[in-house]
Amino acid sequence: MATEQVSLFGLVIVGARHVPYGKIHPDEAGDIFIRSALVDGDIHRPFPFMVHNQNLIEELEEAEHKTRQRDILVGTEDMVRFYHDRLPRPFHHLKTFAKFLKDQKDDQFLRMTREDLERNRADQDRLALFPDMLKTEQGHFALSYRFNPGDDEDGITVKVPADMAAQIPRTAVEKLVPGLFEEKIAGLIKGLPKSFRVRLMPVQATAAFIAKNLPQDNTPLFSQLSSFIRERYGFTIPATAWSEDPLPDHLKMRISIRDHNDQEITSLRDPAVLNRFPAKATRPGTSALDRARQAFEKPASPTGLFKICRKHTSLTRRTDSPAKSIPA
Repeated sequence: MATEQVSLFGLVIVGARHVPYGKIHPDEAGDIFIRSALVDGDIHRPFPFMVHNQNLIEELEEAEHKTRQRDILVGTEDMVRFYHDRLPRPFHHLKTFAKFLKDQKDDQFLRMTREDLERNRADQDRLALFPDMLKTEQGHFALSYRFNPGDDEDGITVKVPADMAAQIPRTAVEKLVPGLFEEKIAGLIKGLPKSFRVRLMPVQATAAFIAKNLPQDNTPLFSQLSSFIRERYGFTIPATAWSEDPLPDHLKMRISIRDHNDQEITSLRDPAVLNRFPAKATRPGTSALDRARQAFEKPASPTGLFKICRKHTSLTRRTDSPAKSIPA
């Protein structure tokens, strides 16, 4: 829509009247329609081809967040060009566009493919190093990724129910995911005092070797690194010499503690947050069932129990007999 001003001999008759912009500049209005409605999805009910395209876009955006690179998904202008090339004329009204689609009887020509949306093909082997779940002995916990340096949620977030937080060892989150572990090791080496750091040069080659050969166990990461370096390189780095403080946020797991409605209670890039939410256990004798037993159950004497068994046996005999029935 546009606002129109009507004047006569310089005298304004109508100051701001809303009119369809497509009747004034159809090409420009058609471009706005493609950008706002079809690409940005700024309509109340998206068309099926838009849902299909958005699912592909989100899949590739997720690959960019995981691998922390911005060259996988094509830009907005490429998406706009896709629709321009496939629509026979400018559209600037939803009803007109919906009728056009209905007449085509098929919207496949507006459905994007990975080839249409991928600027550079995502490396599937590398993507496999960024799982969607953190798997531990205590259970599987959802992981989400965000590539936005400076944002509070930048990096990897693990979602942990509050009543399970205390059960998860800090070692389960210290190593992040395989796709970032080598980068984290390199960052930890760079943060060492110079007397230790120079003995592990070149840093990238050393980090790659350690990440590949470090045993998979529940030993705290700093202790494990010190033991591995002592065995492999012949000198000792105290566990206290290691520190995550110099690391960028995306190399420290963001732990999101969730309530029973999956809403975030708090979050921290420190495994210590796991110990702030002890598991809630029901005290013996306080459940509804325990209270009901205490109120209504009475200990039975051996004689009484024998009578109950006799009565039950008698009822069973009468029930099994086709000639007799038990009155209600």
